Amino acid sequence: MHGSRTRMFARPGRRGYLFLVFCACSALVASFASGAANAQTTGSGLAQAGHGSGAHAGKPIVSSKADSAIGKLDSKLQKAYSANSTKTIPVYLSVVGSTAGVMGKLQNAHATTQARGVSLVVGRIPANQLVKLASGKNVVAVHRITFKLDGTPTGTEENPLAKLSGAAKSKAVAKVRNGKDVPYSQAPAPRPSRFEQFKKLNVLDAKTHNFTQAWNQGFTGKGSTVAVFDGGTDWSHPDLIGAKVQRRADGWPDAYDPFGTLQWLAAPDQIDQGLSWYTETTPETCTVAGNKCNVTFDTMTGPSRNLSNPPGTAEHTYSFPKSWSKSGNVMLGSHPDDYALDFYGERPAFLVTDSNTAGVYDTIYVDLNDDYSFADEKPVTKESPRSWRDIDGDGYVDLS
Repeated sequence: MHGSRTRMFARPGRRGYLFLVFCACSALVASFASGAANAQTTGSGLAQAGHGSGAHAGKPIVSSKADSAIGKLDSKLQKAYSANSTKTIPVYLSVVGSTAGVMGKLQNAHATTQARGVSLVVGRIPANQLVKLASGKNVVAVHRITFKLDGTPTGTEENPLAKLSGAAKSKAVAKVRNGKDVPYSQAPAPRPSRFEQFKKLNVLDAKTHNFTQAWNQGFTGKGSTVAVFDGGTDWSHPDLIGAKVQRRADGWPDAYDPFGTLQWLAAPDQIDQGLSWYTETTPETCTVAGNKCNVTFDTMTGPSRNLSNPPGTAEHTYSFPKSWSKSGNVMLGSHPDDYALDFYGERPAFLVTDSNTAGVYDTIYVDLNDDYSFADEKPVTKESPRSWRDIDGDGYVDLS
């Protein structure tokens, strides 16, 4: 199963954390359909006399079918087309109705199911063929997919983290790796939410957003469906650690990353490099030593989308109880969270095991404290899909 790809999710939390969850790909249409019609222009294909005054008065204005197609291209694609290059470019299209006309013009094309008659199509095409692609009558707009950071949020970060460096950072890493932390199996159950107590105090966000007045008027939000289009959700927070998650038909959490999906479809080499929330796993066979199983794995030290780490790996021998694998064959991977990479200088490894049935890989362990032992980590399963650690045993999650 070398090269099999399993989606792992990670987001920063209260004390710098990792969050792991399987995901399924789903439709991406809604993000791009809005406003796409504004990119569509029309041309009559006729030469008309110009009207009005000025230097160009009376000169013919020629409008052609090509002009209409060019108008569907975003500015980056118009520039690429003008260069008449044969280099292939990753693109996505908004298409109304049938996608058959454009699928055949693209390399490695993929289309979503229709939503309100609109589909999103992703693929690659030589730059000099862009107008031919955009000329399809069902094509609304064509955009270039860019994989580099080309924008930043406005304003300032809400909770900027004080970054450690030098001796202070080395000391902190050593404390996490070698400290007398509490193994997951011995840690107390996480403390429950105190939302109701804080709700009565009219503090924090309740005061800032005037939630209290709404609550006092009887508005509770009960029965409403809410979607949060944001990252950085700390699922180990006391208010969320017991929250239900949306499930797929097979029972696994239904988490979805649109950017990772574009990488999967249009730039799979970025997944191979560890630059995506999708991540590869590598099969390994256990070397048994008593009740322990040892495996050697090269975890990634770079590259990174957010850090300047160069490509590289670090080899370690990882251990876990022999009973965790029915077959003795396991899979390992490098966790994609850049906060962990920045802190440890390497990506903590994760382990996928067939704990119940030989060959059925249904349990995951993340080496959250990067000590090369999975024995002290929480099992991540379909029933309990979050990975977290209460390092000091105070009832609050420290790593997740």
